[in-house]
Amino acid sequence: MHNLTDTSLVDQRQLLALTDAVFAYTEALCSVVGEGHRARQAAVSSSGARDALAALLLGAQPASRERVIEAAAAAHWVVPDKVVVVAFAGEGLPEHQCDAEVLTLESAPAPSLVVPTGHKILTEVEDVSGLRVALSPEVDPVDVQHGHRLARRALELATTGALRPAGVIRCEEHLTALMHPAGRMLVEQFERSIDSALAGLPESRKRRLQHTLRAWAQARGHQAGMAQVLGVHPTTISYRMAQLEKVLGDRLHDPQWQFMLRLAQREQD
Repeated sequence: MHNLTDTSLVDQRQLLALTDAVFAYTEALCSVVGEGHRARQAAVSSSGARDALAALLLGAQPASRERVIEAAAAAHWVVPDKVVVVAFAGEGLPEHQCDAEVLTLESAPAPSLVVPTGHKILTEVEDVSGLRVALSPEVDPVDVQHGHRLARRALELATTGALRPAGVIRCEEHLTALMHPAGRMLVEQFERSIDSALAGLPESRKRRLQHTLRAWAQARGHQAGMAQVLGVHPTTISYRMAQLEKVLGDRLHDPQWQFMLRLAQREQD
């Protein structure tokens, strides 16, 4: 009996140890499963936030910079200074690695990419044989919808044979062809509106402000760059910009107006 009791005690201790091990393993497994679930939830949430950001950038009306920055933060997307919209012909994106810097636009008739200027994808697409792709001009992130529209139109014109590019379509090289007659009329009307706003000024002052406005478009509003373009002191730029503010008002801060100005400048070059 004594030997049986000892053996039972040993078996009981082993059973308790085994039970503790099972509980520890179960607890660790639950922790791993929980972490995986939270990771999947975070990925779903991030994907939804990026979809919302893409929808905002493609909206019919340009979004304010504040809204774009807020949506980008939720999507964990660092807002670049400038981007290029890469539009693909076909039903899907080609096989390549897209990192967190690249934003996908799930738009009809095929997805497009919003890519920071200088990103490797902009050179990689040139090496894919048989791929029809259009690159928009460099645009401000709030102007993505304009860049997207130009890139998609370039693909449409290439399909009809109106554009016959050798390889990747670079919209900057085909702006005149990309301008629909109605679009050219809008640019001409836009230029007339600027001329009308400056019409009451003395000719010399008008000419200075026209040059300043052109430099403003080239330098994307950076006064140091404007001073370099015009060869004047930054204080002179500040003075002239104050004059333009009086003449043009809030239009200088309207992203759509800024895009039209840059487009008009490209048409003049």
